[in-house]
Amino acid sequence: MLQDANRARRESASAYAALAALVCGLVACEAPPAASDGGAAMSDAGLVVPSPMDAGGGEVDGGSAPADAGGDAGRAPRVDAGPSRSAMFGPQSSSAAADWGFDFVETFDGLSDWVRTEGSVGNVHDVARMPKLLDGSDSAWGYYSAWSDATPPSSWIGAFGDERVWRGTKSAAIDLGGAAGPSRFGLYMGEGYDEFHLFFMVNVPRNEFPTSCAGGRCRDGATGTYTEGESYAYFGSWKFNTFNLGCPSALCPDRDTYSEHWHLVAHLKQNSYATDPGIMIRMEGHGDDSMDRWANAGDRSLNDLLGDWFGIKYHVTQLDGETVFDAWVYDQDGTATQVLEGQRWTNPASARGQRWNQFFFGGNNSNTYSWGPTMQSVYYIDDVIIDEGRIGPRYFEIIR
Repeated sequence: MLQDANRARRESASAYAALAALVCGLVACEAPPAASDGGAAMSDAGLVVPSPMDAGGGEVDGGSAPADAGGDAGRAPRVDAGPSRSAMFGPQSSSAAADWGFDFVETFDGLSDWVRTEGSVGNVHDVARMPKLLDGSDSAWGYYSAWSDATPPSSWIGAFGDERVWRGTKSAAIDLGGAAGPSRFGLYMGEGYDEFHLFFMVNVPRNEFPTSCAGGRCRDGATGTYTEGESYAYFGSWKFNTFNLGCPSALCPDRDTYSEHWHLVAHLKQNSYATDPGIMIRMEGHGDDSMDRWANAGDRSLNDLLGDWFGIKYHVTQLDGETVFDAWVYDQDGTATQVLEGQRWTNPASARGQRWNQFFFGGNNSNTYSWGPTMQSVYYIDDVIIDEGRIGPRYFEIIR
């Protein structure tokens, strides 16, 4: 019923646009306004699946979360004043994107079980070595890295059959310090976006991060220890996600990893000075403005979410000369809390006119600590969604 209704909505919009174009070909008229994320005629607000709104058209969790309006007030004009171009992805592994009304959806259920066959191979962009669809054809995924010669203990994408899968049958593993998953796992988005939303479910174990390190400080690869009930120690780096601007392909030229124009790295790090001390999201920019941006909306830590599945939603907006970034976390019921609000970075000159078109999970921890025997370096992701419009409330309504 939902699929038919959304399909009818899109067909109706197409018919309306065609009729308007025909009429405007006969008489002088003004073209109808393009659908937008702010509530135009065929915006997300028109979907059959309910999407809770505040008075300004922003995403909320039913009343308690800050609005996902993107902080547009006071922003400079968008780089592209016309209708946003949809990103071009590779073959998707299911019909979920079309069924749910998003640009890209990866549930991993439609991919074959996958693990690398070589040892430490560094950065890999060879399509033949990427995850495959169930029929053996290429998938949308275009990049991974592996730096361990150890034998993987299990598939990197697979039907784990336990809490390592959020929903469906499969999930994907990411391993910053071992061989249980790729250390990076990435997606190329073609011509890219001026503005987009990225959502995913993630299960990061509590013992991913150390409560102490040998020698008293977590640096220079000191062996880490996790002790239940103790506060996390400070560590300098743990790269969670990277966003790249203007890459020519899945291979971004700077160290085979980063854009030569501009990129942002999301870290998870211990912040002992917040209202709610603990593991938080910290964004790191590079270029003319490399200043870090910590969780700034209520200083909410992730401590109570670690060890089980929770959601992350990023909203990235490229303006003329700067990037604006917002982030939310979701519990399993779909309740959202904004943790980064309207954080801005000035871009270098080469970034002007570029679009966000490559993204990857993982990275490294810059050798700040090594994972000791009481720790776990692998975590799991599921239900990765990318779209020009809001995602969170609609996703949780769909899966209920």
